[in-house]
Amino acid sequence: MYKFIVLLSLVNCLFVGSTPSWKPEPRIVGGSDSDIKSFPYQVSVQTNGVHRCGGVIYNRYIIITAAHCLVDAPDDVRIRAGSSEWHSGGVVIKVRNYEIHNGYSSQTIVNDIALLRLSSPLRFSTKIQPIKLATAVPDDNAAAIVSGWGITSEGALDIPDQLKSVEVAIISRSNCASSTYSYGSSIKPSMICAAGAEKSACQRDSGGPLVSDGLLVGIVSWSEGCADPKYPGVYVDVAELHLWIIQTSHLLTSPKPL
Repeated sequence: MYKFIVLLSLVNCLFVGSTPSWKPEPRIVGGSDSDIKSFPYQVSVQTNGVHRCGGVIYNRYIIITAAHCLVDAPDDVRIRAGSSEWHSGGVVIKVRNYEIHNGYSSQTIVNDIALLRLSSPLRFSTKIQPIKLATAVPDDNAAAIVSGWGITSEGALDIPDQLKSVEVAIISRSNCASSTYSYGSSIKPSMICAAGAEKSACQRDSGGPLVSDGLLVGIVSWSEGCADPKYPGVYVDVAELHLWIIQTSHLLTSPKPL
C-alpha cells in the first residue's frame, strides 16, 4: 500500500527532497465554511500568489508551518493573514527567511515543523491574533478543531476559496501506533493523531493548526488516504517541540551582530 504526502505544487504534488516512499496528504474533509474571526491565528502560506499550505501565528514576526511545505519552495514565499479567503482581503507579508527543524526527515516526516520570519510585523486585530502553545498532549478523545483551505474530497483538484474547519478527537501517539489503527511504527515521537467520522485534514491543509482547549496542540502534517478510519490524520506534536519553537523564534527575531 502506498502512503501519500501533501500536494505542494501549484497544479499537482511535489516530491519532498529525494523521492520518499510516501508523502503527507492532508485536507479538510467533512468540514464547514468558517470565519477568520473564529480562527484569527490561521494564515495562508503562499508561493507566487497561490495558496501552498496553512500556517499559524506565533507572534508578530513568526509563523509556524510544516517543514515539508518549504522544502523545494521558491524564493517568493508570503503569508496572507486576517482573511477568510486565501486569495483576497487581510494583509499579505513577504517571508524574510525561515528555519526548518534540523531533525526533519523527508522519509519519515519526523519533526515536520518550520518557522517563517516575516519581513514586517503583523498588526493584531480581531482577525489577526497569535495562539499559545500546548505544553502537554491532550487526553485521548479530547475535542479539537482543525482549519484550512485544503481540498474537500479525495482526488479533487481545486481548493475552496473560503476557510473551512472541522471538529475531530485527539488520538494519543501510543494509541495511534497501536493495532487499533494501521500506522504501526510510522508514528514517531514528534507526532500525535486526530480523527472524526468521515472528517479529516488533507491536501494543502499542511502546516495549519490543530487546536484543543484554546491551545495549539498540533500542526497538520500527513495521513494515508483521507478520512480513512484505519488511518487518522497525523500532526506535529507541539507539546513535544514547543521548546524548539521558543528557542528558534528567539534566534530568528534577535538582532544580528554587525
